[in-house]
Amino acid sequence: MRCVFGFLAYGFLAGSICVMAQTARLVIDTSVNTSPVSPTLYGLMTEEINFSYDGGLYGEMVRNRTFDAQWPRFEHWVTVTRGNAQEKVDADDTGPSEALHKSLKLDIAQSSPGNEAGLANAGYWGMAVRPSTLYRGSFYAKAERLAQPM
Repeated sequence: MRCVFGFLAYGFLAGSICVMAQTARLVIDTSVNTSPVSPTLYGLMTEEINFSYDGGLYGEMVRNRTFDAQWPRFEHWVTVTRGNAQEKVDADDTGPSEALHKSLKLDIAQSSPGNEAGLANAGYWGMAVRPSTLYRGSFYAKAERLAQPM
């Protein structure tokens, strides 16, 4: 039971109205054919023009964030190196979890201050970031060996 209390313009308690909440129920009768379907209709074709399968244009900012693109494997991801840093990118199917079994392995063979290596993602025609806005993100990372401190 849900009760709603109303107030008049001057703040006096006008009264309450109590309403019983009803539970919605959907019944599907599969024995009744309401609309016959052509026997030559073998499937459904959709035209994906607005990235709705990826969450829409602004649903996700990072493009191919789960590395599910078929070709090239790391589509929309590029390596970024400065100075004499050396890196190598490879596929890793062991993943951070059972749900996300595909991952990108970035092996940084050589780096130092001013000579860094990393990855970049351009998103969907850029990333719509705005000033004074808080953005939250997360990623899984693991290291095979830690570099010696300088």
